[in-house]
Amino acid sequence: MNISESIKPLVIFVLGRPGAGKGTVSKSIQEEFGFLHLSVGQVLRDERKNQDSPYKASIDEHFRDGLMIPAEITYDLLDKIILNSKLNRFVLDGFPGDMDSLEYWKKNDLSQKMELRFVLFVDCPEEICSQRILARGAAGSGRDDDAASKLKTRFQLFERVSLPVIQYFENICMVNKVDSSGTKEETYSQVKPFFNNIL
Repeated sequence: MNISESIKPLVIFVLGRPGAGKGTVSKSIQEEFGFLHLSVGQVLRDERKNQDSPYKASIDEHFRDGLMIPAEITYDLLDKIILNSKLNRFVLDGFPGDMDSLEYWKKNDLSQKMELRFVLFVDCPEEICSQRILARGAAGSGRDDDAASKLKTRFQLFERVSLPVIQYFENICMVNKVDSSGTKEETYSQVKPFFNNIL
């Protein structure tokens, strides 16, 4: 990495329900504070398009069945991007998505090489998230999971596998929570102080 050996790169995990605004918040953080925004969902979708990828079949299968991608696949893809980046600040949007991914992170090199400063929990009621996802799909997001038929499964998956990750970090006092049910500007006004205090 293009950093001083004495300074660990910063990483922020951004978690929340589908449609809560994780990507929108992360992009604003990238623009204002110079973090590299890595959306796990987009990284996986890009890999899925690569016909030569050894992970394509597995990603296709898990996306189709509405299941979490195996931790080792997600980690390996993120690892390659981070280690080849010239930046030393990263926002991981949607990672770790389950306890398996969290444990995989803790046991591997990146967790030792980087400083996890905090977890940003972008919290929004399911009803509002549903409206946003459907509007996004209707506007042509190109994401096959932005459909009414998949909403219930996506929210259930969050409650079952992703919420325990947030609760884990809450128990060790590493969560900064924002209410994202309002406008983009209202949400980001809550986020900025967390980053003003660490840079």
